Amino acid sequence: MPRISLRHVLLALAILCSGLASSLLQARQYPPLKEVGTGTNSYQFVLKDPVTGTPLAHTHYRLFAYDVTIKDVPLYPGANVSVLFGETDAAGRTALVKLPQAVPEQDWVLTRVVGDGDNGNSFHLIDVFGRVSPGADYVIDIEHGLLYCGRSDEYGNTAFVATRDDRNQDLFLPDALTEADFSWCTENVDIMNRMPTDMTPASRFAVFENRYVTFKDGLSDSLKLIAARKLTDMAIETKDALSVTEAVDLRLKLGQSTDILNNVGYDLINANVLVDRGLDLINRSLQNEPDNFYALDSKGWALFRLARFDEALEWLNKSLSVYLQQQAEDNTALAENYAHRAETLYHLGRTDEARKVLNDGYTIDPESPQILETAQRIGMPLKKGSGSQASAPAII
Repeated sequence: MPRISLRHVLLALAILCSGLASSLLQARQYPPLKEVGTGTNSYQFVLKDPVTGTPLAHTHYRLFAYDVTIKDVPLYPGANVSVLFGETDAAGRTALVKLPQAVPEQDWVLTRVVGDGDNGNSFHLIDVFGRVSPGADYVIDIEHGLLYCGRSDEYGNTAFVATRDDRNQDLFLPDALTEADFSWCTENVDIMNRMPTDMTPASRFAVFENRYVTFKDGLSDSLKLIAARKLTDMAIETKDALSVTEAVDLRLKLGQSTDILNNVGYDLINANVLVDRGLDLINRSLQNEPDNFYALDSKGWALFRLARFDEALEWLNKSLSVYLQQQAEDNTALAENYAHRAETLYHLGRTDEARKVLNDGYTIDPESPQILETAQRIGMPLKKGSGSQASAPAII
C-alpha cells in the first residue's frame, strides 16, 4: 500500500469541508450585482488575492453566511442558507448585502471562484488542534482535470474550484510555492476550462504531460512531486503501457526514496498495469527498508495480482506482523491490509477465514473504501454492526 506524505496526511485529517462547498450547485451565474437583500444591517466585502493581498477586480466570487438567508438570493438545496455568486467591481468589492439581523464577521465566507461550471469544491483548512490555517499554500488535484494552486485566506478558506461536471478534488499541502508555481496553476485552470467534458484519458494525459515537461524545470520541488504523481495517475487511466512507462520514468527522476519506490510500485500494481515493474520497484524499496509495513503489504498485493496467492498471503501476514511489532497507528493502512488478506484468502478457497478477516477490517475502519470495495467485489456482505466495536488485529 502507498504511504502518503506526512504533510498530506495531516492536511487530510485537518480539513473541514462544508457541505455548502463540496456539493452540486445549479445554474451558476456571476452577475455584477450592486445590492441584494433587505434590512437595516449592511455588509460588503473586498475580495483579495491571498498571495499578493491586492483587491481582485472583476473576479467571480461566492459569498454566504451560515444559517443566513438573503431575500431574493437562491437557497442552497436542502439547507436554509443563501449562497450568492457574483462578480466584484473595479475595486474588488462584492455586492452590498442587506439583512434584518446582525451577522458576526467571522460567520461570513467569501471565496474566489476559479474554473467554469455548475459544480465545485472548496476547503476550510484547520490544523490537527482545530486552529484555522491562514496563509497556507495548497494544491488541488481535480479529477479528469489538471492542478490548481493557491494560498488560503485569513480564515483558512481555499478558492472554490468550479467544474462543468461532478468531480472529486484532492487537496495537498506542499512546502512554500513560488510565483512560477502560481502562474503555472492559473494557466492550468484556463486550459481546463477549454477541455471538453468528453475528452479521452489519452488526450488529457497528452495535455498534462506537455504542461509538465515544458515547465517542470521552473517549478518548485514540492509542486513537481505532486504533478509527477498526477501524471502517473493520468497515464494509468489511459491503460497504455508506453504512456505509463513515460510517466513513471519522469516521476522516478525526482527521487527514488523508499516511499517513492513503494508508492509508484503500488500504483502500478493496484491498477494492474506493468505489475512486474511495480513488483521490481517494491523489491527495491524493501532493499532500502526491509521492515517497511507499507512496502511489505505492497509486495503481497503484487503477488496477489500475479495469482501467486500462497506467497501473497505470506507477505501480507508479514506486513501485519511488522505493524504489530512496531505498534504503528494507521487504521486506514491497517484496514487496507485486512482487505488484501481477505481477498487473498477468498481466492485460496478459505472463505470462512476471509469473511472473518474482512469483518475484522470493517471493525477497524467502517469507512475504508478498500474494505467496502473488496466486500462488493467478492460478494461477501459485511455484518451489520460489526464496525461498532474494536477487535485486536490477528494474523491468519
